[in-house]
Amino acid sequence: MRPSSILIIILRMHVLCFFAAASVVLGAMSFALSGASFLSSVLLLHRYKQLRYATSSEAYEHLANLESAKFGLQFVALAFCLPVTLYWWGLAVFVVNCIYVLVQFDGQLALWLGAFFIFGILAFHRITSKAFPSSFSLPFRVPFFTRRGLESPV
Repeated sequence: MRPSSILIIILRMHVLCFFAAASVVLGAMSFALSGASFLSSVLLLHRYKQLRYATSSEAYEHLANLESAKFGLQFVALAFCLPVTLYWWGLAVFVVNCIYVLVQFDGQLALWLGAFFIFGILAFHRITSKAFPSSFSLPFRVPFFTRRGLESPV
């Protein structure tokens, strides 16, 4: 599934926030951030459509024209990271709004889902980290998240 279709699904899910007992401020923030992400990605696609099949010399010339004497390519980097950053912030605010709705209906369910979410983040970190014990360690060992076959044979 493409990221743009996921973003459109998230934007459509904001309609449900206006009918549930959700926070209007959080819903508006999430909708604005997701919409800004979609808009900035469309603008970048439109702006760089003609450079899609550019040669390396044409790309170098284009970037050389955009480079600032004082800041270098920082503004270009900011423009290209803006859609992804706005997407993740919008998604985070949307999750907070969903937790807000769950707390209003059932606080214990929200607590269990929050614990499951934190456990999922820790498990993801454990699975994707190369040097997990040295960078971050739990006070207990979870046997089904060990990285078998990746340790040194010594």
